[in-house]
Amino acid sequence: MVSKRGISYKWRFFLPVAISLWSIVLGMAVWQIYKVKEVKQEMVYDQLRMVGERIANLYNLGDARYAQRYMHFVNAFYTNISNYDPISIQVRGADGSTILNIGNIIPEDFILPHSSEKDVGIFLFKSDQLNGRDVDTRFLYYVTSSNDGKLIYVMLPYSNEVARTLSASTTRFWLVLFCIALFATGFAYISTHFISRNIMILRDFARNAAANPEFMSKGEDTFPHDELGEISRQIVHIYNQRIEEMRKREKEHKVALHAIEEKDRIKRELTANINHELKTPVGVIQGYIDTMVDNPDMNIETRDKFLFKTQDSVHRLSALINDITQLTRLDNKGNLGNLSIVNFHDLAFSFDNFLQESKVLPKSMKFSFDLPIGCLVKANEQLLQAVLLNLTKNAAAYSHGTICHLEMVGEDDNFYTFVYYDDGVGVAPEHLPHMFDRFFRVNAGRSRDTGGTGLGLSIVDVTIKSFGGDISISNRHPSGLQFTFTLQKAKRPTRKD
Repeated sequence: MVSKRGISYKWRFFLPVAISLWSIVLGMAVWQIYKVKEVKQEMVYDQLRMVGERIANLYNLGDARYAQRYMHFVNAFYTNISNYDPISIQVRGADGSTILNIGNIIPEDFILPHSSEKDVGIFLFKSDQLNGRDVDTRFLYYVTSSNDGKLIYVMLPYSNEVARTLSASTTRFWLVLFCIALFATGFAYISTHFISRNIMILRDFARNAAANPEFMSKGEDTFPHDELGEISRQIVHIYNQRIEEMRKREKEHKVALHAIEEKDRIKRELTANINHELKTPVGVIQGYIDTMVDNPDMNIETRDKFLFKTQDSVHRLSALINDITQLTRLDNKGNLGNLSIVNFHDLAFSFDNFLQESKVLPKSMKFSFDLPIGCLVKANEQLLQAVLLNLTKNAAAYSHGTICHLEMVGEDDNFYTFVYYDDGVGVAPEHLPHMFDRFFRVNAGRSRDTGGTGLGLSIVDVTIKSFGGDISISNRHPSGLQFTFTLQKAKRPTRKD
């Protein structure tokens, strides 16, 4: 692609400014030369005017002799003392005859253009019009008259010295003028550099943004602190905010997409696990029933054994279906209702009585609790009791210990912290992160033999979190497994009289 880039913005901005400055400086210089030259010329004319008027005044006073002596003095002054060429003075009578001609430059019979009124200017004499000169000569002249009609002509040759006097420009003048113009140019360059700096930074920013849609500028502080810099910073800030919002939306989209994919994966795994878990008891039931149907002459003892095995599988299938149903409702939060105030001490006390009357714990294991009286938590009473039951069943089935214990170990402004532990064999460290996974078993075969569904701890995890708390698992020193969980505090409503 052929580049269409011409002169940069900096130079397109600087060159007109520099040209304007040079034009202004040169214009002022020309005007200054003109005015100085005008003033100097007026000074020379004033000298001629002073001489002419002095002579006219002397004639007005009737002192012709003194006037003549004065004219000779002036001529001698310009000849011997002044750097100018000798001055020429001519006095003519009212009839045009020459009365006096000092300097002998102006012919007596020559008629000047100004013969009857005061005037000042420059006149050019041809060489054939002047006495003793073979070149054309210009003169500065002044013409005046006396009261009796005499005309006095005062003329000064326009020599090189006079030209230098009238000149307004010198080498020093042009040197100073050049320095001023150079300084103005440098100042204009620096000024345009700072002004165009915003544009150049914005240009680089625009190029980077066009080349990389996810580019974010980190150079907001590089802009000058002026109005254009403030506008540039606002533009970059708005762009960065937009990119940040786009990244945030993209990140949220990825998180949401990942959550959807993870949810689908869990559903697929759950469905596969459910199918797998259901096939075992269903297969057992089907096998025993098919065997009894195919062998009608089976003895009663064998038939009863098959029926007991079938009954165990039915109970296990029923427990599995109930756990799956409860877990699904907890996932959808459809089984919680409104959380109420539960006295955890009283619930643990009732649960202890229930365990003593049931066969959940073997005779070698005891349950105990240490909760303060009036320990009020926000929970669902039935689900919280199911949490204790699942933890207790887990300890009874797998810990091989002698005790399982519940106690409160801490509190803050919003939560109570509890631990539930046993003194059994614990769990290998590599299995701890998976203890709350659905259908996870440390020993799958032995777990099925004990009748576990693999969902008990998953139900505990989901239930505690649905109450607004949290739960973790760890091995206890010196032995056993410990569950640490939190429940929200609840305050008993105050009575209103």
